[in-house]
Amino acid sequence: GSFFGKTGSPTERWREVESSLRALGAQEGRKKELKRRFPGCNSHYNQATKSGEVWCTEKSGGVTRTWSGVPRQLHLPGERVRCACVSDDLLGDGKLKPYEGCEPTATACKFKLDQ
Repeated sequence: GSFFGKTGSPTERWREVESSLRALGAQEGRKKELKRRFPGCNSHYNQATKSGEVWCTEKSGGVTRTWSGVPRQLHLPGERVRCACVSDDLLGDGKLKPYEGCEPTATACKFKLDQ
């Protein structure tokens, strides 16, 4: 067969599949770690005024923690920019950008949508 030879030993194709699965598992692990380090913000958007608000609490993004954090735009290669609640010790991370017009230590930020 494709994955095992006549004697039951794995084929090269099986080893490729195993390698792909390990890589996928590692990628999922990285995503979980990013969610833990940079949990999502709470958000509200108003279509009529084309404005929004993002804010952080100790449970934002479905991640319970002892800190609420401050909202920042998280820029990751190959992904859409998203709001992340960031702890003080990670604010210097180059993947993070503050919301325009928002105080650096504010736990909530209001903004206008570009559309």
